[in-house]
Amino acid sequence: MTRKYLALTALLLAAGCSGGTPASPTPPASPPAAGPSATCCALGGMVTETSPTSSTIVAGATVTVVAGLDTGLVTTSDGAGQYLFARLQLGALTVRTSAAGYDDKLQTLTLTDDRSGFGFQLNPTAASVFEQFDDVVSDQDPVCASYEVATRLPCKSYVIALHSAGTVDAVLNWDDSIAVSSALALELVREPGTNQDDRIALNYVTQGNPNREQVIAAVPAGIYIVRVLYQRPLGPQAFILTMNHPR
Repeated sequence: MTRKYLALTALLLAAGCSGGTPASPTPPASPPAAGPSATCCALGGMVTETSPTSSTIVAGATVTVVAGLDTGLVTTSDGAGQYLFARLQLGALTVRTSAAGYDDKLQTLTLTDDRSGFGFQLNPTAASVFEQFDDVVSDQDPVCASYEVATRLPCKSYVIALHSAGTVDAVLNWDDSIAVSSALALELVREPGTNQDDRIALNYVTQGNPNREQVIAAVPAGIYIVRVLYQRPLGPQAFILTMNHPR
């Protein structure tokens, strides 16, 4: 084979290699698919009433996530008022707490880590409460630590917790076998009832058979005490105390 033929063959081969179809370019890598939001956090605490009874637990309250990544999750407070979401996603969420006899409570928070001891407080639904006590008081009962020396007498005490302003109306009835004696008296004080400013209303003794005492007063929200005061050491005295007041 001549040198001229070899050179021509080499040129043809080179032309064939350079004139072929070019290789397809490598497509760019697709971005990774977005994964689920991070799940990390527990949310728990106690459901109680609002002031002035914030230590009163609310068992059986329904706690529901109504906005956020975990919308629809539900839990219930136990007999000790405790609720728990074991695992929630990071971020903002809104929780609704509800229970029979209470106004619903909505609260928004942002989870960045575990939140233990996060409490919800429910306000009792406004309502009028009627209470009646059939009881006995005598000189063996504890002495009331009242603001007035004259009323440091054996007594029975009844606590009223008001979450809203309203009227307290207490009526005391008893059957006094000694028609001219003065057995009982009735008073209403603001808790703790040991200062002059705590005095709300005091109905002094009446005489007759049967006897009747009444105290009535418009008061703001707070804790109050209705006291039945025993005024004569002539043996145990039965009575009936009825009270009307807001929750």
